Amino acid sequence: MKKGMTRESVEQMATEIEQAGEDIRQVFQKVSDRVSGLDWTGADRDRYVSEFADSVGTMVDQVVQNCTSFAERGRADSAEQAAVSS
Repeated sequence: MKKGMTRESVEQMATEIEQAGEDIRQVFQKVSDRVSGLDWTGADRDRYVSEFADSVGTMVDQVVQNCTSFAERGRADSAEQAAVSS
């Protein structure tokens, strides 16, 4: 026997996924600020800061984008279920 969707649970899950993405972005920003603020000068520092921002920043952007996409899909599935159940 199949069990139907609990729309409220799916919508809550979508909100939590979206919030997780934003939490990750906030943590990255704090760490990025710390990296940028290191008491260190020279070309090595500049390269380190740049590579951190580029490589880790890109991954964070991808995670946030994927979280947003999954949240939107969950909400769309919930809306579709509501339309079918009506």
